[in-house]
Amino acid sequence: MNERTSLGTLLRSYRESKRITLKELARQTKIREPLLKALEEDRYEDLPPPIYVKGFLSSYAKAVGANPKEILQQYDQFFTKNLQTPIERRVRKNLNQRQWWIIGGVLFISLLFSFFFYPYWTPFSKKTAPEKIETKPQASSQPTSIHEPLAEMGQRPFSLKIEATEKVWIRLAVDDQPERERILHPGEGGSFQAVRQIYLHIGNAGGLNLIFNETPLEKVGRSGEVVHLIFTPEGWKFKGPERTKNP
Repeated sequence: MNERTSLGTLLRSYRESKRITLKELARQTKIREPLLKALEEDRYEDLPPPIYVKGFLSSYAKAVGANPKEILQQYDQFFTKNLQTPIERRVRKNLNQRQWWIIGGVLFISLLFSFFFYPYWTPFSKKTAPEKIETKPQASSQPTSIHEPLAEMGQRPFSLKIEATEKVWIRLAVDDQPERERILHPGEGGSFQAVRQIYLHIGNAGGLNLIFNETPLEKVGRSGEVVHLIFTPEGWKFKGPERTKNP
């Protein structure tokens, strides 16, 4: 990649040379199409932190036949030389001009997050033992539980607990509820119950501890690795042909 060719342009040229559409690439890599488009347009301000972007780039490179190691090296060089200083300057300028809009936007997003995501997210910390949440078998003792109607139909829910050991981006969907995204910091996590399935997309597999039905799982991947998991009453598995669950 010469100095005039951006990394996004290089990625797009690889994809177009293989005659792969963004929609097809999204299906192959399990990365949403808007994120792929942001990569090709060098809009890194619209992407998660660099550790997750590297996972996206690695998956992208493999799908279009590029060398992941070379792409990541070019990303490091390009990010250092071309992105950090311009972004910092733009942030300073925009902050002076739009600081009240930003503050209002943050408050609005926080309210939306609380309204839509909080009913499915039960945070816990190291000071509060997660086991205490699961020791009450009577669903009726928890009037706000979203699983009470399902339990009355004879369907037994299963549980999943997560706790971050590193900064990690996740996307999660419980049963038929909409997908939610969140960035967790070390010590943060949550406890979930479902009847049919839980879908979990992890941007940094080595930075998340998982407890499935009160049984701790081994690490499902390395730091910086992107994995997709599906949990059901029968067990759990990696989603996609590129990975298989260890016995």
